[in-house]
Amino acid sequence: MSNLKTNISKFFADAEKKAEAGVYAVANEGLALAKTYTPVDTSNLINSEIGPLISKTQSGVKAVVGFNAEYAFYVHNKTGKLKGIPRANGNGYYWSPDAEPKFLVKGFEELKPIIPKIIKAAHETK
Repeated sequence: MSNLKTNISKFFADAEKKAEAGVYAVANEGLALAKTYTPVDTSNLINSEIGPLISKTQSGVKAVVGFNAEYAFYVHNKTGKLKGIPRANGNGYYWSPDAEPKFLVKGFEELKPIIPKIIKAAHETK
């Protein structure tokens, strides 16, 4: 009975580590994709990335990613209607050519089809 309890404990500890690894991998990849859609002027926004920050909750494992520049939320929620218009300061264009509004959401939307594959790969590691 003692061996059974030990093995069950090891199984759940291993499953928890693999869940954390899977969530981290998804969050990390989603953030990387989001950065490809993030507008760049001075690089302050794109360099203000946070995460993946992993935490355990009652319902499982969660990750937090994002950008913490004070204007990140504002830029994220803009319409992008200035895309392609030269900046008055001569520093390129508003909204870099590949930039998109809701850049953080779009990175994860692009990732969505392969999330199960990423999670599965994390659970298959030893």
